[in-house]
Amino acid sequence: MPGHHALLSPSSSHRWISCPASVRLTSLIAVPGESSSEYAEEGTHAHSLGELKARHRFGMIDGNAYEAEHRVLQTEAERRGWDWDEMEVCTDAYVDLIADRMKDHPHSTLRLERRVVSGIPECWGTADAIIISPVHVETIDLKYGQGIRVEARGNTQLRAYSAGALDSADLLGEVETVKCTVFQPRLDHVSTEVLTAEELRAWRESVIPIAVEALEGSDRFGPSEEACRFCPAAGDCKARMEAAAAEDFGHGPDLLTPDEVSELYGRLPEVKSWLADFEKAAMRRMYDEGQHIPGWKLVFSGGRRAVVDEASAVEALKALEYSPEQFMTKPEPKILGIGALEKLVGKEPFRTALEEPGYVAKGQGSPTIVPETDPRPPIDPHAEAARDFAEEQS
Repeated sequence: MPGHHALLSPSSSHRWISCPASVRLTSLIAVPGESSSEYAEEGTHAHSLGELKARHRFGMIDGNAYEAEHRVLQTEAERRGWDWDEMEVCTDAYVDLIADRMKDHPHSTLRLERRVVSGIPECWGTADAIIISPVHVETIDLKYGQGIRVEARGNTQLRAYSAGALDSADLLGEVETVKCTVFQPRLDHVSTEVLTAEELRAWRESVIPIAVEALEGSDRFGPSEEACRFCPAAGDCKARMEAAAAEDFGHGPDLLTPDEVSELYGRLPEVKSWLADFEKAAMRRMYDEGQHIPGWKLVFSGGRRAVVDEASAVEALKALEYSPEQFMTKPEPKILGIGALEKLVGKEPFRTALEEPGYVAKGQGSPTIVPETDPRPPIDPHAEAARDFAEEQS
């Protein structure tokens, strides 16, 4: 099996099947410094816990190995501030679901976190759980997030996994049915699609020409809410912009009709989503890649004042004859926030006693795109990158 990432991953199959040109387009997009989100890392952790529990439940590891790894996972989850109790409950439910599905097929075997090749060119990935018997295959996908409710019906990711599992199962017997199951414990949601083996193979055969087209550098776009949602090129894509913004109302009154208002209002979520992606893409180009966009520049904006030298600030407040009981919080002693301090001592004493000596300072804020006519000094992305690197090394 290839060692690199699949060019046409099952998890992005909904995108490249609907929009083959997105494969070529995303290869042109450089997204430097991307890192896994906190939510993604929490989900990965839950998957590790679920796999561990399943391996223990079905006799793949002994109790000592289980307890040792369980402690490691718990320690890390608590260090990261994740809800360990909820993760325990959700992964217990995941293993219970696997056990229940295996009861329906007494002679089945379980494969966990198994790499599967779908039989579609350049399309492979890791399936969470696969149940295989001589006449039945079921793929179960654990989704720990609680944002979007996912249905199994027509789910191309699960179908791709199941197609690969079906090829393995065919070595054991004549598979008749295939189940594709999505489990979202935090949404209390289970969804299953049932297909015959012939239906799944026919679906795969229909997708193969699209995969070949995508790999050969297709120019066929298919922008849609689902296809564009996680596309790396969503903010740069002209096809998506045209789909979101273009509308031909033909000839008629200058004012929008009620029907036209209704149609446009229904498209607001799509337009807002595109604008948000476009803004992220513009920021990436200017800040991460250092591109010059005519008429615009980057500045720091929104910096908030904060106490940067608490010890000196405390002494300054005492010199103004305020007691710690007046400017420290309870029960944990911590200096009051800026607004409360300013209200306590007054704006002018606050400025002269705390701001002018540098005990309180305004942070630089976040990068923001503004017109070049803005009086604030521009950010030098290369200098910022060098500063960030130096801080990481110190």
